[in-house]
Amino acid sequence: FWMVIVTVATVGYGDLVPQTFFGRVFMGFVILLGNVWTSLLLGIVVEKVQLSRTERQMVTLVEHKAWRAQLELTACVWIQ
Repeated sequence: FWMVIVTVATVGYGDLVPQTFFGRVFMGFVILLGNVWTSLLLGIVVEKVQLSRTERQMVTLVEHKAWRAQLELTACVWIQ
């Protein structure tokens, strides 16, 4: 069971392991706490990096205008 916790948490190869049951419980809690901390940190970073609704609308508008300009250029080439 201990090797499953260590493997899932990717914290090591088991070269240093707690010797007692309570040591393993404590380290399991520390591993779980580390995973929760990492998840919270990544959630905050993703939220800050993610575009707002207005920014997404502006990106869509700019892409649409670029597509429209390319379409008009292609139409001009075909007409000539």
